[in-house]
Amino acid sequence: VASVHGWRMRLWHTYHSIIDPLLWILHAGYLWMIVGMILWFFSTETTDMVPLSIPLHLITIGCIGSLCLGMMARVTLGHTGRPLKLNKLTEVSFVLLQLSVLSRFFGAFFKNNYAETISISGILWITAFILYGIVFMPMLYSPRVDEISSFRIIQK
Repeated sequence: VASVHGWRMRLWHTYHSIIDPLLWILHAGYLWMIVGMILWFFSTETTDMVPLSIPLHLITIGCIGSLCLGMMARVTLGHTGRPLKLNKLTEVSFVLLQLSVLSRFFGAFFKNNYAETISISGILWITAFILYGIVFMPMLYSPRVDEISSFRIIQK
């Protein structure tokens, strides 16, 4: 499965998406799924080289977390009539989420500091979503900036 998705992703021009945070967060999320699937293979009973918790966390906090945060930001901007441009605080939240995944991944290899790395990962993940809330909640509770009413759209 990982090789099929990796083959598919080769056509997405991921290298060019780095300049747009609304794109690179989605590419990063998809890439976490591929890496998680590869490591899942190494966590099976026959190989048993990697604890199952590592690929599960790469897929859940890396893939699902990145895709959710990226799409929530994109959809909020689009549905509130705003341009698809992020402020620096949202970009920071995207980076914090990736650092959370890395902390969780590498924490599995530092058995002496395992609890600390799990805590750091959780704090980074929570902070990323709190920053989303700080930036986007006011947009979600206010009218569209382009003054298009959903009622008028339905009537047309």
